[in-house]
Amino acid sequence: MQLRDADAVMMLYHTDASLEQLVTFWKGVVAEQAPEKCLIYLVHTKCDVTGKQADKIKQYTHKLKAKLYREVSSKTGDGVREVFQELGA
Repeated sequence: MQLRDADAVMMLYHTDASLEQLVTFWKGVVAEQAPEKCLIYLVHTKCDVTGKQADKIKQYTHKLKAKLYREVSSKTGDGVREVFQELGA
């Protein structure tokens, strides 16, 4: 994996458990390998299936120093285009 020239990292998760694993593992990887200016996008991929736990998500977004948090549906495609448009802007 090569992050040293990355402008952004998109972290996708689908359940609260996977969010916790993502933060635990990838926070260190991104901190070690990505440039300081690298933007972190946190994306929940199953917004149509699971409910959002706002406090927990806010806490993890802060821990990751994420630029933004978005919810999309990998099943229906809702919100996917918008995330990539923001990433490319």
